[in-house]
Amino acid sequence: MKIELKVDEKILNVPRLLVILLSLFLFVYMLKMNFFVPLWNDEFAYSFIFRSDQKIASIVDIIQSQQILYNNWTGRVLVHFLVQFFLWQGKDIFNIVNAALYVSLIFVICSYTKIRKFNTMEDLRMFLTVSILCWFFLPVMGQTTFWVAGSVNYLWAALALLFFLLPYRYILENKKIIKDRWYTIISMFFLGIFTGWSQENASVIGVAFVGICLLSLFKQRIKIPFWFISGFLGCIIGFAYLVLAPGNGARKKVMYFDLSLKDQILNFFKSIIFLLYEQKYLFLLLIIAFIFYFLKKYIFSKLSFWLSLMIVFTGLLSYAAMIASPEFPIRATFAGVTMFLIALTFLLPVTAKKIDIIILILLIPLSFSMYKTYSQYHTVHQETQKRLEIVNKSIAEGNYDVKLPEYSVKGNDRVFIFDVTLNPSYTSNQHFAQYYGLNSVAIDKPTMMVELAEPTENHFQLYYDIGQGIREQDSSKAAIYNLVDGNKLYFGLPNKPIYKFRFDPGIMKADIKIKKIIISNTDETITYGAPELIKMFQPVHDIENIKLKDDTLIISSIGYDPQVEFVNDYTQSVKFKVEFEKPQSGNFQVFYDTGNGFNEGQSVIKNLIGSQVFEVSLPVKELNSFRFDLGEEINKRIGIRNIIIEEQNNEIITLNGPDLENRVSNLTQVKVDNKRREVLSLETTGNDPSFTVTNLLSE
Repeated sequence: MKIELKVDEKILNVPRLLVILLSLFLFVYMLKMNFFVPLWNDEFAYSFIFRSDQKIASIVDIIQSQQILYNNWTGRVLVHFLVQFFLWQGKDIFNIVNAALYVSLIFVICSYTKIRKFNTMEDLRMFLTVSILCWFFLPVMGQTTFWVAGSVNYLWAALALLFFLLPYRYILENKKIIKDRWYTIISMFFLGIFTGWSQENASVIGVAFVGICLLSLFKQRIKIPFWFISGFLGCIIGFAYLVLAPGNGARKKVMYFDLSLKDQILNFFKSIIFLLYEQKYLFLLLIIAFIFYFLKKYIFSKLSFWLSLMIVFTGLLSYAAMIASPEFPIRATFAGVTMFLIALTFLLPVTAKKIDIIILILLIPLSFSMYKTYSQYHTVHQETQKRLEIVNKSIAEGNYDVKLPEYSVKGNDRVFIFDVTLNPSYTSNQHFAQYYGLNSVAIDKPTMMVELAEPTENHFQLYYDIGQGIREQDSSKAAIYNLVDGNKLYFGLPNKPIYKFRFDPGIMKADIKIKKIIISNTDETITYGAPELIKMFQPVHDIENIKLKDDTLIISSIGYDPQVEFVNDYTQSVKFKVEFEKPQSGNFQVFYDTGNGFNEGQSVIKNLIGSQVFEVSLPVKELNSFRFDLGEEINKRIGIRNIIIEEQNNEIITLNGPDLENRVSNLTQVKVDNKRREVLSLETTGNDPSFTVTNLLSE
């Protein structure tokens, strides 16, 4: 028996089959990615009724939580309702919905140039083009398409916006893709409310786009449908509820430092410059596409040109609206970028067959990028499972103060990691601990904690010399962005011997006030108060002075790259002391050789004022040779009684008398005038006198 399967090509042909297969692939890929992404800080927090210890257990709990949010934190109660709903129902359901909505975003973007059946080669080219554009240009995809809270706030809000605007886009050509029916009028009203009440940047685009459409219809004398009015009214109502929420002002007071209008505007323009740099390739492509279209196709299709210009304008408005916000994170550009991508579908020659080769070429880096992102999230998933094993084991053993290993994967644009930190009191740590019923949680790593007298918005960096000098790769960064970050800076340290620290206390001219520093690892905790710190800190660059006031160390920075160096009990160091016959004044300097010869980077200078002792700590494990510079005075007699070197293992080398005289070599601008054997008597003959002592370890 012969079985034949006949398929109507109008229903299923090769282009449509390929679109279906590609859609299924993207859906499965996104589903798997969403499965890999663990819960982060916001998910832990939103699993509870806001600002309570009660986990969400019903719709009533979610409504109660949104009421508190609206009055105390944010106006985005509709999207956060969805976040809490899916966290209550289970992340597996979210994973399926989110993967489907990402694929839907691609289809909707494709539909703005024309309503498509996705059954032609042109449709296939458009689908592939938009898929490539979305992957490479959607901002910080890790935050906006994979992360639960971020996806609902940005991907879902943008998709609702595009669905809402679609009939408005076509009515500009007097094409009515929906008719005036009671159900369309009501549906557009509520979709308008959701769009306006979802996310600020998407709301601005919605109101502006429909407003421009309204003016265009008046100009063209086109009859305005009732669904148009109801949708616009709903969007305005939603927008008003979003921006006028009491929680917006309350959150600003709790989170952000007091900013003058001038500072807020300045911060906005700094953010714009940063965003233009981060999204330079997207804007460059837009400019080229506009120029190309204007020169080649404008005369044939003016409407597409002006439509794309209008779409870009509303996208840019969403950027400009952020001037009202104290911060402008790059994820907030998501809705704006989707508008730019829609404009590109009008401007790029997607219908031309010659674009096929470009698409095929771009599929290569796309495949590599998707595979790399998949591998990184797979690693995050595996390490998350191991972490949960540590948490469960600790709870079983009655230990509710848990230390977790760091993720080996570092965050990037596509891999979002909002992890617990070194600071047990940080927001993400507290929410993690609350979710799993712990007292505290932190990253298991040696740390240096710098406690400031008060929180100050600034960026800080700690360098640690592990035998290779001061290098960028051997450093740890901390920052205070807002009041929630508190006044404690936590820096991670390596599980290696450290010979010296360099602390960069900020990136601006200011007084940095430090109460104490605590260094801790599994074996010990060392605390240094301000009186101890002032003895340790040596200014290196852009430091006017370091002073002590009321148990607070005040570092006065006079530039944008202040630096201090120090060694302490935690570092591997050698104590170096020179005892003079008489009090000395001036700049004395000791150089230590770690294999690269004597250089300024491996030296310690100290200004003596009537002191008989030059005493410093050298950031080395052991000292084999040193060079000692005797100030800058000419024809000066200097007597040295002892040079004492105390190494980490408490071994002490004392050089004095004839032994010291025999050790001295490479005398530069100085001569020995030894009439008394118990003192090394030197006389300087130039303004850079020095001598060297070598082979200390041969004894």
